[in-house]
Amino acid sequence: MMRRALWVLSACAVLMACAGPAPIDTAARERASIRLALAQAYHEEGQHRVALEEVERSLAIDAQQATAHVLHGLILMALRQLEPARSSLDRALALDGRLVSAWHNRAWLSCQEGQWASAQADFAQALVWASGAERAQALMVDGVCAARAQAWDRAEQRLTQALDLEPQNPVAQYHWAHVQQSRGQWAQAQWALQSLNTSPHANAESLWLAILGAQELGDTEAVFQWGQALGQRYPQSPQWNAYQRKFVHDR
Repeated sequence: MMRRALWVLSACAVLMACAGPAPIDTAARERASIRLALAQAYHEEGQHRVALEEVERSLAIDAQQATAHVLHGLILMALRQLEPARSSLDRALALDGRLVSAWHNRAWLSCQEGQWASAQADFAQALVWASGAERAQALMVDGVCAARAQAWDRAEQRLTQALDLEPQNPVAQYHWAHVQQSRGQWAQAQWALQSLNTSPHANAESLWLAILGAQELGDTEAVFQWGQALGQRYPQSPQWNAYQRKFVHDR
């Protein structure tokens, strides 16, 4: 994919670059950190435009923050500016080639664009450096990406590995069940969904998935029970509307 140049360096700028970035004093670094924290908070609240302004102010103070470039990329991804987002993640990796979040999020970006081989390579690189929660997260998202590509063996393997590290991770449980259903393994899917849907992490999507699985298995009582839970907990959801259209007259 062709990339548009963002700026042209003058001869003077080239000389400055060769000399390396100017050192950042403690006060400036603190200002950059404050701006970065604000950007993260706004991003988590869904205020992506404001978050973008704050992270760019942070980078204007200190452009050598690899984690700031990752956040910049994430915000741009949320704004569907995918090519600039990739450039930000590339910059983060140029600054720190061991930064798991940069590998992980560049892999997810490739997944969103359907670039399966690139995504797989970047997830593999993330796993070289990841440990603990970062490793579980990378395995889980790799599995979700593989499921999008209908690479069911890889999806099941990665999600199983994620659950080995975090057995109660509700996102991994849901996607593992979804993969099982996609492979026709309805009983295994229901086993995972039983655990998820009786936990505080159940949602309309997981209940609906259990309803569809119960229907496939011919378990009308489970269809009704999960349907009741869906209607009581999520009466405004599209899944409840779908349940009413599909099942309410069957009983």
